[in-house]
Amino acid sequence: MGLAEPNVVDAIGIEKTTGHVVLTIADGLDWSDAREHILALKEKMKAYLLFVETGEIWSSYPSGKGRSIVIDVVHQFSLPPEAEELMHHVGLVAAELQVTIRSSHVPMK
Repeated sequence: MGLAEPNVVDAIGIEKTTGHVVLTIADGLDWSDAREHILALKEKMKAYLLFVETGEIWSSYPSGKGRSIVIDVVHQFSLPPEAEELMHHVGLVAAELQVTIRSSHVPMK
């Protein structure tokens, strides 16, 4: 899974602390090829937003119906400025769908 499979939802569940439906994007790529990484991340986020916009989320995960939606990009490596800019831009688009974009840096040990 991860960025290599843009049309696959990596994980979906209900966050215990907030009750939000959380769609997780697992990003384990480093930033050695920032251009390709940005393109892959953009495609994955676009697919997730389409999953929400078309309502497919509710047929795939009906127990989440009526809850707020968060897309959480969990990345192994710190985001460079161009990735931060992408996250901001996608966050604006997502807000129109009442979706929150969140970024979580979880380095591997």
